[in-house]
Amino acid sequence: MKRFFLLSFITTFLFLTIGCSSDDNSPSINGESILGKWKAMTLDTKVLKDNAVVEEQKDYPAHEHAIITVNFKQNNVMEYYFKNLDDANADEINQTGTYSINGTTLSFNLNELGENSVQILLLNNTTLKVQLKPEPFEKEGIQYTRINTLTLTKM
Repeated sequence: MKRFFLLSFITTFLFLTIGCSSDDNSPSINGESILGKWKAMTLDTKVLKDNAVVEEQKDYPAHEHAIITVNFKQNNVMEYYFKNLDDANADEINQTGTYSINGTTLSFNLNELGENSVQILLLNNTTLKVQLKPEPFEKEGIQYTRINTLTLTKM
């Protein structure tokens, strides 16, 4: 199970894509409040079948298996760092790019990882919580959808 969640975590964070959804009740995010360096701490995962939750993992300690930091700077510049702690032979990823915030959608463009966006669920002085793109998959001929939510803490 641990390996499943780590693989899900790594795959999802590397391909952070979510479609922009409009929700008139969603508050706008103040762009200044995201400035600073953030570290990924926990991952929540829901697996759905026919829109019903069939498996759920809360507060998976992502920081024990990977170092992921994102530094949001002035002028919409961001730095992204990833290191897999479970595989000493894995390459580290260091990327610089740009970001923008529109409502609750955080869009960014990293050199090698390309353009992506996530939905901001929570942003305050200490916590950034983002929902990643729902990820469809098949297991034993049955269709499922995995939804990951990543919680980062300001360093």
